[in-house]
Amino acid sequence: EAGVVAIFCDKLLNNEQPIIYGGDQTRDYVFVKDVVRAGILALEKNKIGIFNVGTSQETSVNKLFSLLEKASNKNIEPIFKPERSGEQERSCLDYSKIKKELGWEPEYDLEKGLSETIKWFRQE
Repeated sequence: EAGVVAIFCDKLLNNEQPIIYGGDQTRDYVFVKDVVRAGILALEKNKIGIFNVGTSQETSVNKLFSLLEKASNKNIEPIFKPERSGEQERSCLDYSKIKKELGWEPEYDLEKGLSETIKWFRQE
């Protein structure tokens, strides 16, 4: 969400403290390989339409950071600041339509996806 995964990965791998604004707001994080697979399925089945590509699971920013800390084997205390005014509190997608019409559902759970993401950032 707005690059938060990339920002957290960069900060953790460089032993820097990330800033977390609020932290209780939730998002539906989906792994990029799952998103690509959804696009390929739509092309292969020549399906045009609007589909939610997500996991139908909400994860707070605080939980996301905790999972990335674990995946990176780091223990860094973030800097907490007040939530930004006007920020969306919750976001979660229902992927039932794409599952029904294309047979798609996420293959990566959040921890597996974050582990793969940390590996990629380490190689770059």
